[in-house]
Amino acid sequence: MLNGAKAKATDNGQYSINKMDDENQVKVFVNYHGRKEVTAQGKMRETYNSKKHFEVYRVPSLDVSSKRNIYGLDCYNRKKSNGSESCFGHSTNSLVSGFELHIANDDIHNMTIKIQEFIYGGVKIKAFTHPKNINKAKEIDAAIWRLLAAWNIAPLPTDNKNN
Repeated sequence: MLNGAKAKATDNGQYSINKMDDENQVKVFVNYHGRKEVTAQGKMRETYNSKKHFEVYRVPSLDVSSKRNIYGLDCYNRKKSNGSESCFGHSTNSLVSGFELHIANDDIHNMTIKIQEFIYGGVKIKAFTHPKNINKAKEIDAAIWRLLAAWNIAPLPTDNKNN
């Protein structure tokens, strides 16, 4: 919960603001990522960390001339989207390349933070919160990594060359 808020948590969905328990809530989903993924055509391909994924898959759909800095994030308007935005934020965790942030231009969808990195054996993270919390994006990223470090039962090697 952000901003010192308290709310009773439920298992409501994450995609619609109406399904969140409170606008200060952050829902986080962590999955295994790995170094390879299967494409829709059934072929194996190398996966990317968050920064490379943003550069390869997101930037082509963005209006790069619209770049602006919002709360320390590099944000762009999406082409053909009526004001939806995608942003990239650099993580305070030195082992992490950063995170993608997506904001729809409606009052129905939550802000989505996406992270995929190769630490902890490879993790893919999605976090959802109300769009008004864009100013807390870096704080959310830092909290996610702080909690993953606390919960991790297999410590990271001190020499991590795979990032």
